[in-house]
Amino acid sequence: MKKVESKLGQLIPEERRRNGEFKSMEDFIRRIPIGIETLQILIFIGAFRFTGVPKNELFLKARVLLGDFKPERRFETLFEEPLKEFKFPELKRNTFEDAFDEIDILSFPVSCTPFDLLQTKYRGTVMAKDLVHYHKREVKMLTYLISRKHVPTKRGTMYFGT
Repeated sequence: MKKVESKLGQLIPEERRRNGEFKSMEDFIRRIPIGIETLQILIFIGAFRFTGVPKNELFLKARVLLGDFKPERRFETLFEEPLKEFKFPELKRNTFEDAFDEIDILSFPVSCTPFDLLQTKYRGTVMAKDLVHYHKREVKMLTYLISRKHVPTKRGTMYFGT
């Protein structure tokens, strides 16, 4: 994952295996030494969907909990007192905001398919699983191009796409 240290990427599953699933973002912060920037990245990509708390509210909570907090000092001051409960205003986010945040960080969306971002519901006349029945025929379909390869032949260049 871009912008997240590999050490942290290894620590999270280790901590989950040792001490069980994370119960909330607050529980995650207690158990993982993390700074606000990295926490925001995890919120952006939907790592806290399991909480059922909207991303905008998670961002506000993260700011309240970690403001100028340094991960290496987490046991000195953080959570010595019981957490105050805050009432946050309802902030709306739409699918497009989530998808574009995910694309920015991961290079692909995880909360929807790339096709959900289109303005049309058209998906073509043939699905990939049915292509075998359309050998040597022209078809229209919607695809997500991952890579392509040019292969020179006697008749010209052939193109293969994944």
